[in-house]
Amino acid sequence: MKKAKNLAKIYELGTCEYDFYNYIIDSYINGQKKQCIDLFKQMNKQDRVNFLNSYFIDASVIYREVKNFIISQIV
Repeated sequence: MKKAKNLAKIYELGTCEYDFYNYIIDSYINGQKKQCIDLFKQMNKQDRVNFLNSYFIDASVIYREVKNFIISQIV
């Protein structure tokens, strides 16, 4: 498992963890739900926690939908 920041660089998405977080959300929006989960699982534990707890504060409906989907798949 890798830091989201490093994964963003590997996937050529940008240089910060939010670039990778957005890629996960875009995957879900585009119907790539398996990819969404696979990307989530590539992150280290701390970035997973940050993604689920911090990134979704005051988020739109689609962001909450992604969070709920991921949680339902990993439990």
